[in-house]
Amino acid sequence: MATLHIGWFPQAQQFFLWGEAWKPLPQEGFSAWDQVHPHPYAIDQAALTALLTRLQQEVLGKGEKPLLPATLTAGGTRRKTTSGAGKRTLKGSPRPGAAPEWGQCVLNLPSYLAVDSTITHPIHSAYGGAGTEEGLPGSKVLQPWQIQG
Repeated sequence: MATLHIGWFPQAQQFFLWGEAWKPLPQEGFSAWDQVHPHPYAIDQAALTALLTRLQQEVLGKGEKPLLPATLTAGGTRRKTTSGAGKRTLKGSPRPGAAPEWGQCVLNLPSYLAVDSTITHPIHSAYGGAGTEEGLPGSKVLQPWQIQG
């Protein structure tokens, strides 16, 4: 089961929708400071498109007028990039924000940082920071992760 997240970037006056689903993490974790890693729980564009299409069909049925723009449910190809500060670079769009676009952004999300501060992994939003990390030495921090949405 996927969790949908939506955020508002006031500088760009746009929403950002992305999905998260549990997957096993690599045991070695992710290097905390080398680069911004893709979020390992984030679902890709194809999975998010399928999820939105399925949700729309369940809510409305197949004969009703769609709630969501075709760009979201049909796997549109317009792209954007968003920095953690909410600045976006639009490619091939004559009117920024006129229609939904697929892209990526960097978000600071709750993560677990090992005691030696070299290894990190995100905390799945369904756990809210409780559970598996409670007994482990280390800290909970906000770590930047690359997200598609």
